[in-house]
Amino acid sequence: AHALEGDVVTIKYSARYTTEKGKEVVFEQDANLSFKVGNNEVIRGLDEGIRQVVLGEEARLKISSDYGYGHDEHKGSLDTVPPNSNLILEVRWVSVIRNGRTYKGKESQDGCILDNILCCFLFC
Repeated sequence: AHALEGDVVTIKYSARYTTEKGKEVVFEQDANLSFKVGNNEVIRGLDEGIRQVVLGEEARLKISSDYGYGHDEHKGSLDTVPPNSNLILEVRWVSVIRNGRTYKGKESQDGCILDNILCCFLFC
């Protein structure tokens, strides 16, 4: 099942940003996050990207700065993301609460990360 507006999803994720020289810098590692889809609780790229992922699936979301933190600086647990940074989020959709019921995703058998989640707000 895909995430719908109003669902409360829980993900496990790691996040990086890319520098102007193309270097990737980790700013969050193995973090857990729950948020209500469509409620502006997270960056737009994650809110829209999670709707393309199936419960239990792992995905790599490549998010342009205008769908990330934009002109703002963001303090992560490991590093601070500079303004206008593109982001790469590796996410695993763990569970969802929909209409008062909790559903959990299956563990990934091979740990593969999907690169096929491409939307207009993502860059390649």
